Amino acid sequence: METRTHTSKHRRLIMVGLWLLFAVPVIAAWLIYYNYDKFHFGTTNYGTLIEPPVDLQTLVKQQSLSHKWHLLFSDNACCDATCQQHLEQFSQMRIALGKDRDRLDLHYVSANNSCKITQARDFHQLVLTETERAGLQQVLPSGAQTNQVYLVDPQGYLFMLYAQDTDPMNVLKDLKILLRASQIG
Repeated sequence: METRTHTSKHRRLIMVGLWLLFAVPVIAAWLIYYNYDKFHFGTTNYGTLIEPPVDLQTLVKQQSLSHKWHLLFSDNACCDATCQQHLEQFSQMRIALGKDRDRLDLHYVSANNSCKITQARDFHQLVLTETERAGLQQVLPSGAQTNQVYLVDPQGYLFMLYAQDTDPMNVLKDLKILLRASQIG
């Protein structure tokens, strides 16, 4: 009789263990889903996410952006030697993307048509009017400046920004993750 109760207790423990094995992940997932804001998960991106994303096609009407990923390097004044050096580093970062480098276009955005970029290869120059620049400043999050580096998705949404002097390797890491996960562009 003793072995029989021992066996039934053992079976009950196995049954409870199986229930817990399958119930705990479901309960944990439910708790995390409905209480996500209470959990502090780390982020893996180096840029600042713009929420909600800004539809750049409505702001910049004169230039059409192709269906690629775009990195916009914006400057308020003419590009000086330091700026040219940053542009060259971002050109090299594009080359470091390897087979995905054709999925990314680089743009230098200026408010002045007389400012020309000379040493940076692979950069297309976009000239924004004062109205377009003011409209861009209005939709950016507070504290954001127009002389920064922006990331635009293939659908024309500006969704991430970086400081102008940011390390191109951090942008490269973000881009590799985005391009690997994205099927568009």
